[in-house]
Amino acid sequence: MTAVKKHGLLAGLLIVALGAGIGLGVMQQNGSLQRGFDTLTIKLFGQYMPEFSLSDLKGELRSSSEWQDNVVVLNFWATWCPPCTAEMPMFDALQDEYEEAGVKFVGIAIDNQADIETFITEKEIGYEILMGNPDSMTLSKSLGNKNGGLPFTAVFDRAGKLVATVVGEVPRERLNNLLAVLTSS
Repeated sequence: MTAVKKHGLLAGLLIVALGAGIGLGVMQQNGSLQRGFDTLTIKLFGQYMPEFSLSDLKGELRSSSEWQDNVVVLNFWATWCPPCTAEMPMFDALQDEYEEAGVKFVGIAIDNQADIETFITEKEIGYEILMGNPDSMTLSKSLGNKNGGLPFTAVFDRAGKLVATVVGEVPRERLNNLLAVLTSS
């Protein structure tokens, strides 16, 4: 490799590293990226929420366009997934706390309807639950859930842009801080 190619390669790597550092700094500065959220999907941040429609537990078709102009916490979960069910009461409480500020929690259940209905009734979960279908995990993967793990949570700002993701149980303090930032403007 010639000296010119080496310097060009080094300069290119430096620019990429600097750009990534600046991007992370900006996101950390405004509070939208915090420790505990998946930094591996940083390249996805800024993408818009895809259009999709799924049925709710009453069989009515619901569309992602219904949540326009809201902060949306989109959570993929299943009743057989202990971390999924552990975080749902926290999501329910935060939905109540931030509802007037325009936050919408939406659960996409990757499970059978009877188990979902039993769980929702027993745990008194009040935020919107939609029935997943075979395309739901494709949607999850398009948002950065490369291995299809559950739970998976994606947070979108009022403009519909992806601002944070996490595979696994969401830390309450981190989500609360993020919601406070997203609803303060």
